[in-house]
Amino acid sequence: NIVQTSKKAIEIFHEEFVYFNTTEKEIFTLFDRAQLTRIVTNLVKNAIQAIPEEQETKSVIIDLSKTEKYFVLKVSDNGIGISADLMEKIFIPFFSTRKTGSGIGLSLCKQIMMLHKGNIKVQSVAGEGTAFLLLF
Repeated sequence: NIVQTSKKAIEIFHEEFVYFNTTEKEIFTLFDRAQLTRIVTNLVKNAIQAIPEEQETKSVIIDLSKTEKYFVLKVSDNGIGISADLMEKIFIPFFSTRKTGSGIGLSLCKQIMMLHKGNIKVQSVAGEGTAFLLLF
């Protein structure tokens, strides 16, 4: 149940600007629960870290919806965004723009999604924010 697993995954975040939205009560798919939890927590953590400490209005939104073909879990933030030159590198193992962390998180997310016959996409505008879309 993607709804339940996603809600549970974000319970560890206590920032008041992290929101979960869905109109669905249940969405079932064949996916390892622990791996989905790993993906959601990684994306939310990255989103929180992408927002500068001094920024007044902070927002991390997790939206879960259904389309005709997919279930879509979207994690978006209003942080610094990703520049076009870095966009092609973000899924490369061990690539990071941060001083801390291993740079393995996004490459693992992509690998896990592909192993479960899903996909991950990214949309970003430097200076405005980023959205990661998980397609199940």
